[in-house]
Amino acid sequence: MRITEASIIKRYGSTLNKTLAKLDKLNQKSVNARKFDSFSENVSGSVRAIRIRNQLKAVEGYQDNLQKAKELMTEVESSMMLASNLVSDAKALVEKAVNGTQGPAERTVIAEELRNIATQMFQSMNAKFSGQFLFGGTQLDSAPLTLDDSGGTRRLLYNGVDVASMQKFDSGTNTWVDLTADEITQLETDPFYMDIGLGLKFESASSNKLVAQSALNASFPAIGVMGYGTATVDGQQVNNNAYLLINDIADALSAEDYNPESVGKLWTHLSTRFTEISTKVTEMGSRSKYIAANIDRYEEQTYNLKTAQNEIEFDDPASVIIEFKMQEMAYRAALQMGAKLLEVNIFNFMS
Repeated sequence: MRITEASIIKRYGSTLNKTLAKLDKLNQKSVNARKFDSFSENVSGSVRAIRIRNQLKAVEGYQDNLQKAKELMTEVESSMMLASNLVSDAKALVEKAVNGTQGPAERTVIAEELRNIATQMFQSMNAKFSGQFLFGGTQLDSAPLTLDDSGGTRRLLYNGVDVASMQKFDSGTNTWVDLTADEITQLETDPFYMDIGLGLKFESASSNKLVAQSALNASFPAIGVMGYGTATVDGQQVNNNAYLLINDIADALSAEDYNPESVGKLWTHLSTRFTEISTKVTEMGSRSKYIAANIDRYEEQTYNLKTAQNEIEFDDPASVIIEFKMQEMAYRAALQMGAKLLEVNIFNFMS
């Protein structure tokens, strides 16, 4: 079979173009180290890569929510610790007033200190973070605690509800009406949830109420911390809210008809409230640890997903560069061989 020079040139040109095309592809690959650039190049690998990318995106959202929750918890815990310390300080002052030989002047000074402590507690429960109130439940844009002096009686209000009587004002009848048990429970818990990858679930197909265990509750109503309503101590009705209770003790200490027995009962209940608030602070610490553990879990999961992603989508950069250099050498060798094999001179153009 006769092989013409033209066929040799054609065959050589085709092979050289293929070599150049492979060199160009390896050159691009040496930049991004990708195993494939289109779905059709690796269908199964592309499907797995898309699945992992979706998982990474979801985990990134969970991590973002957890980081926000961590920052929020830090601020809430700090404010609750302050409230707990203030109640502890108030306890010590009342104990000093009750057990010591304090006269009217000394008790008046202690009463003023107690009022200052109550004011600081009020402010701590109206603390803000990132422009939103920490202790208002789902009410983030307005101060949860306010004081209402209308009607001749000072009321401590939480989101418009009288904390002592658990009544709300009805503008239609112009009277204060009692909250139902369900309304009180809702006000005390008032949850809003953050999705941290626990698998959001609703109580039923027709319900829009989340299952509490399927998300992170980031709500901290002030009345859940400071208390609400009233209690009875040895036959004496006392406020169950720490702010109101401390003010009541201050008024009792500075009253002309000072009654140490009555103040003693108030102090006993203040001690109970201190224990309950301290328990809340401890619970906050547990929640902070839970958040930290989930942050660590997602960091490890992110690492594992990115490792899997690299194995599916990317080649080892060193191997790609070596392959590129070898192909480059092959291309240059082909050029040199072609120059010798297909030498052109004047006789090629003579008939």
